[in-house]
Amino acid sequence: YFKIIKNQCVFWLLFVSFFNLNCSAKDDPLFQPLQEAYSYSWEEKGIFADYIKETKRFIRKTRYYVDPEKKDFEIDINSPFEMKPNPQYCKSIEKPKKGILLIHGLGDSPFSMRDVASWLSKRCYLVRTILLPGHGSRPGETLRFSAKDWYRVSRFALKTLKKDVKEVYAGGFSTGANISTFLAYEDLDIKGLILFSPAFSLKYQYPNLVAFVNLFTNYLF
Repeated sequence: YFKIIKNQCVFWLLFVSFFNLNCSAKDDPLFQPLQEAYSYSWEEKGIFADYIKETKRFIRKTRYYVDPEKKDFEIDINSPFEMKPNPQYCKSIEKPKKGILLIHGLGDSPFSMRDVASWLSKRCYLVRTILLPGHGSRPGETLRFSAKDWYRVSRFALKTLKKDVKEVYAGGFSTGANISTFLAYEDLDIKGLILFSPAFSLKYQYPNLVAFVNLFTNYLF
């Protein structure tokens, strides 16, 4: 009996705390969508460098800075980036043969892809990352964007990457892994995927056999 009462008290305490937090959040500008329009102007010319430049401008203008004295640092770790093949490991980097698009997870930023990008650049990949709309500025911004916006930016980045390399790959973490998988279903030009913690389960019970099966086929359905 006392255990039931205890559990009920804990439940109501959590409920009241959540209710108060939710109410206070509604009054906090930090949790409100901004009036600043998000521009897709970079789509017109189809140049990835323009996308990076415009995204950085948007972050600089709209971000709620954790440390106002480190604005440039916060902008940098939240901005999309391009990492070219590492000249110390690659003989010819004028025209990369392989390229990969990396997509971060929900509530994350392109910075989480830095180490993976560095590893891939040493293997002569042209690496590009994107910032999912709604991220990088303030929590309230996530309220006015949807998966459609994420796919729109992802398709743009993939399209520009295909112009610059012969072989394209995609990858990501969590939500980014799912978006990459969706792109691969949609675009058969994608040669392969690198997925970290994708939000789906394996259809087969014996994942250890995947390496063996790979000797005979590239896909499992």
